[in-house]
Parts: sequence; structure tokens; C-alpha cells
Amino acid sequence: RRQTHLIIFNAERNDSLQQMSRGVTQPLASIAEVRRFTRSSRVPSCTSNAAATSSSSSSSQKSSYESSHWNERYEKESHEWMWTFTDEENDEIELALRHFRATNLDVMDVTAETFPLSSSFQNKLLAMRDEILQGRGFAVQRGLTVARYSNKDICTIFCAIGKIMGIPVSQNKFGHVLGHVYDLGNDPLSPSTRLYTTSAAQPFHTDSADIVGLLCIRNAPVGGDSQWVSSVRCYEEIKRERADLAEVLLQPFFVSRKGEIPPGCGPTYEMAVFHEVEDDRTGEKNIIGIYDRSFIDAAQTIEGTPKLTSLQIEALNYLDALCVKRQIEMRLQSGDIQWLHNHTTFHARSAFKNESEFPRHLLRLWLSPENGIKLPDAFKTRFNSTERGSPNRGGIKIKDDVKLVCPLEP
Repeated sequence: RRQTHLIIFNAERNDSLQQMSRGVTQPLASIAEVRRFTRSSRVPSCTSNAAATSSSSSSSQKSSYESSHWNERYEKESHEWMWTFTDEENDEIELALRHFRATNLDVMDVTAETFPLSSSFQNKLLAMRDEILQGRGFAVQRGLTVARYSNKDICTIFCAIGKIMGIPVSQNKFGHVLGHVYDLGNDPLSPSTRLYTTSAAQPFHTDSADIVGLLCIRNAPVGGDSQWVSSVRCYEEIKRERADLAEVLLQPFFVSRKGEIPPGCGPTYEMAVFHEVEDDRTGEKNIIGIYDRSFIDAAQTIEGTPKLTSLQIEALNYLDALCVKRQIEMRLQSGDIQWLHNHTTFHARSAFKNESEFPRHLLRLWLSPENGIKLPDAFKTRFNSTERGSPNRGGIKIKDDVKLVCPLEP
């Protein structure tokens, strides 16, 4: 039987958030009692040692070496951030799915009651969620037996797991709370195209929700690898090495909505990349990021948008290069579920090529958890609400006559 590696964080919130603000996290542990949070020695985040010893003049060869070094380290420490489903857990998921099938309900109606997982399983999910929000910022679940399920079954399982962790929010103007990351053949060079509907590389970015989850049904045979980086550490390194650029990134940029325009709003909005926010529960200062270079560049094609200054362009280029330099990379396998905290990490995807009748296909959830971190008021422009646990915190605002749905196909 395979062991389950469960994600745990330090229960003392002050300690945990103080570490997060410095980009330092607790190691994870596998335990039998998921509610027994344990104190463990502090370890650097995925970028801290490399970030502390680098300079802005590092060569591309050194950058490649550093990125490789951190990938090797995190492969060795994968037991700290990866939860591998046991055979018993897959059996439990199967039984819950059978129960849901018998209800003849729509996937949108899946709940903890209609998809009955044990309290221990649910508590593991909540512990993982809390670590994502207040510790490391990412986690991966591995070994879901997707090969035995239909698309509807996989969508049901993913939504059931996600709803225990938070409230799914709409990912587009059509009210889709379940997204399909799939190449629809759209033009990646069009300023109105959202890149997840193409096979092009996606630069480092955040999604419009507290937590983003990606379930891999199939990866591409070539490309489609996932990358992520600590946005907190990136900001701190920029502030240390180029304080002038850090200040620029704290000021608003014009950002395109790429056609997802809420009633009463214009085609662009203003948003800084980084925000310094005092946590209302601890008094600690958190660094919160919100970023997508492609949306900033797309705004430049919209009439009336002020042109980026040379210093703004330099700041964005510096950030993009630093993200690549500090990135952690992994290849998602069928049955993997990747979870990321959008406010403390940026994520990206390499370009891919489909070479079979079974193209790359990932499912996506955007979640609003009950215990999200405090967000600045500026986020209301994009997130609609900053109230913790609100169904309106994050996502794309939809019209009153649009119903939330879980589409089963791209």
C-alpha cells in the first residue's frame, strides 16, 4: 500500500504568517491524525537561498543552474508537499461517486452530503487548504485513478473535493465554475484571447481567485509543463536589488478585461502588481501579488490606455526574468491535482503540442475559501468583493440572468 503524505502547517498563526511574509514556510509532514498540527524546524521557501545569494547581474547560465538546483531539491522533498492517494482513499472516492450517481443530480449540485467522504478525508483536505493559504502556497495530490472514469465522473470528483475547500466562483461571463484548460485553436496573439484556450506558453500570472486548482486528465506528449514561483520572494528580491522598480510595481497598471466586462465597467481597470497589506488578524504585513503580463500588454491595444513608461516596462521585464530564474517546474501526470495560492505564488505553463486523438486536457477550479487572507480594497475592482468566504470574492462577475454551471466538455 502506498503511504499518504499529508500537508500540515504550524497552528500558531502569528508564527506561520510571519514566515510567509518573509517567504519562509514550515515543512510538511505525514500523520495519522490530521487535526494534530505539529511544530517543525523552519526551512527556506522554494526560492529563499537562491534569492538571497543572487544578484541582478547573474548570467543566464547561472539562472538555469539555480532553477535546476531548486527543482532537484523539491523533487527530493516532494513528500513534504505531495499527497499521494492510497488505494483505500481511491476506493473511498469511488464509493462516494457511486452514491452521487444514484441521486441523478447535476454536477453543479454536488455537496459533502451528496458526495459523502469520511470526516478524516475531509479534514485532510482542510489541512491541505490551510497549508496552501498560510504556509507553502502550493500542494499536489497524485494518483487519482482517472482512467476508470468518464468526463462527468472526473468533473464530479474534482468539484466535490473543491467544494470542501471553498466556494467555486465563475471563470468567465458565461458562469462556468468548472473550467477546461484545452486548446480550442484560438489565436494566442489576439489581445482578446485568454491563453488557456490555446497551446501557447502562458507567462507567469495569477488567476482571479484565492485558490486555483488544476486536475490533469491528460497532458500533452510534448510540452505543457507547469511552473510556479513565490511571488513574495520575487518582490523581496526586487525591493532589495532594485528598490526603484519595486516602487513601480506597487503602483497601478492598466489591465485589460479581455472581453469579460462586468455591467457598468470599462474594458480596462487599474491594478498594481504587488500590494503591502496589514493582516487584520495578526498585524503582520503580507505581500500580495496579482499579475498577468499578457493582460497588461493587451490593455496597450485599447484606445485611450496610457502607454507604458520605460520604467514600467523595465520593472515588468525584470519581474518576468526573475520568475523564470526562481521557478519550480514539474510535469503533471494524469490524475494529478495541483493547488496554488494566487496571492503568494505566480504560475506559468510551457507551450505544448498535441500529437494524438487524445489532446491535453485539464480541469480548473477557482475557489473562495472561508479563511482567505485579507485583501486590499483595490482588489474589489477585479475580485468584486474582498469578504472572506464570499461567493462573490473572485471570479468573473456575471449578469443577474446568467446561471452558474459546470460544463462537462471544453
